[in-house]
Amino acid sequence: MINIEQINIIIEERKQIPVYDDMSTMYKWDELMAALGDDEDDIYNYLSSIDDDIFYWIEEIYEEIIEKFPSERIEELFIKRHKNN
Repeated sequence: MINIEQINIIIEERKQIPVYDDMSTMYKWDELMAALGDDEDDIYNYLSSIDDDIFYWIEEIYEEIIEKFPSERIEELFIKRHKNN
């Protein structure tokens, strides 16, 4: 189950991390992956419905999501949303 409230908090915290702070960034990525949960359908539906700003920050963990869910439809969704931004 996706924890949308937690995702929003994590993204707000991530926005405050300086570009050069790789360790803190990676820690936030781990938290974000955990908040996304384990259900591929939930993640697909969530990624389809979020606004562009939230998607921009989720896109940072594109590789981790694709590794966890090697799904063509999720990969295609990332490609489609990325091209539209």
